[in-house]
Amino acid sequence: MTTVRILLFWGLTVCLLVLASAVFPAQEVLSIGSAALLTLLLTVVFARWERVPLASLGVVPQAASLRPFGAGLLIGACLVLFQEMVLGLSGIASLTFRGAIPAAILSKLVLYSLVAWREELAFRGYPLRRLVDSNGIPYAFTVLAALFSLEHVWGGMAWWQALFGVGVAALLFMTAAIRTGGIAMPLGIHLIWNFGQWAFGQKDGKGIWQWHVLPGNEPAAEQWGYAAYFVAYGLAIVWLWKYPRR
Repeated sequence: MTTVRILLFWGLTVCLLVLASAVFPAQEVLSIGSAALLTLLLTVVFARWERVPLASLGVVPQAASLRPFGAGLLIGACLVLFQEMVLGLSGIASLTFRGAIPAAILSKLVLYSLVAWREELAFRGYPLRRLVDSNGIPYAFTVLAALFSLEHVWGGMAWWQALFGVGVAALLFMTAAIRTGGIAMPLGIHLIWNFGQWAFGQKDGKGIWQWHVLPGNEPAAEQWGYAAYFVAYGLAIVWLWKYPRR
């Protein structure tokens, strides 16, 4: 029964995202922000339906949330810098500075904050807590990683990128949420990872820096990038399992 509720919750979050995108078709911040707020309201509805305290779902900001959020920002920065460092040391790509426009940086920070908040609420808040409580961690991680990947496939991502990229990220975010008792740490990791990818030109090619790969080395650059990604995320997951659980 819990799994059915989680699938219903997730399906509704997708509908809310589609609705917000339709209402604000050319305004990402407004559409994602609206979807995030609606997802929070949906969390409140489901929490009352199941008669569980909202605080027990790890989605209520508290003073104690600042520390795991800050740690998440640091972890996210380390993940980004490790991947970029490996690509730089590979010798097949060079990095150039494109320029830093404060307004663009602020806009992307706001956007990726809202994206991370919406996805953490949709996957690592109510769904994760209820599935872990009812079916255990392995089951919860498998179901939610699959749903997280599927949502990105529907968003236009190739299935293999969603499975091996987004799926691995889901494992890290869920591990962080379980070990810290809330979404603050995965929110920090998620935010900085997305922002870092944009900053290094790996989102829309309009970041602060830009990689230039030597002609003919594009497949190798992608392989180096994924290798660094798996190593960084794998080490982070292992380290977080040793993190004192709250």
